[in-house]
Amino acid sequence: MLVCRDARLARPDAEVFAHWICDLARAFRPEVILYGATAFGRELAPGVAVRLKTGLTADCTVLAMDPETGLLQQTRPAFGGNLMATIVCPAHRPQMATVRPGIFAAPAADETRAGEIRYVTLDASVAPRVRVVDAEPVGAGRSIADAERLVVVGRGIGSKKNLAVARRLADALGAELGCTRPLVEAGWLEYPHQVGQTGVSVAPKLLVSLGVSGAIQHLAGIGGAQTVIAVNEDAEAPIFGAAHYKVVGDCIEVAEALIDALA
Repeated sequence: MLVCRDARLARPDAEVFAHWICDLARAFRPEVILYGATAFGRELAPGVAVRLKTGLTADCTVLAMDPETGLLQQTRPAFGGNLMATIVCPAHRPQMATVRPGIFAAPAADETRAGEIRYVTLDASVAPRVRVVDAEPVGAGRSIADAERLVVVGRGIGSKKNLAVARRLADALGAELGCTRPLVEAGWLEYPHQVGQTGVSVAPKLLVSLGVSGAIQHLAGIGGAQTVIAVNEDAEAPIFGAAHYKVVGDCIEVAEALIDALA
């Protein structure tokens, strides 16, 4: 583990962090650098890639090492989310990718493993070019990316008034409420509830999907879910390909029956 204590790193200045990471990469020559695809990570990673003259794959949903070549296989949605592309960077180092929060479940802690802490410094010549005059916090609730249980609704719920049923089911399960992109675009729910490639990637222990067809953009965002229960009237809906338990039927009727069973 590399640790740097420096006041210049007290705030997320992408230019300062990029200088620091580039110096570390030149010193330690890592094969791979991964970033969280957060607002800051998406700003930081391209700056590092340009300075190191290497590649960067953004918003990966699957990462794997090719055992024969040792190359990092970086998979992400492409062509508007209509297919999944696997990208490699054979000629330049380090190989770099950003990964959306919630895509991978955290592994169990292994108390038998130990590491070494190494203290490093930031070059004294690096000076922030941005001065923060004032900062005003924006109120934000808990992100659905952190939810252990999630109820996700799609257009199949029929109308906005049926959101009340989904909320009641979420409350009965102690779950958060999520939705697909069309519901956000229709104004039924706000963007922080959107699950999928262009919204939030989630990895709950339980995900109940109501009236979601299962577009590839949405499926890319729920790949980390441990158990998926899908309800849809269309027996051929793509969501069933990602589900562990499948119910073909009216999602509102099934949701109300679940609420009664949980009461």
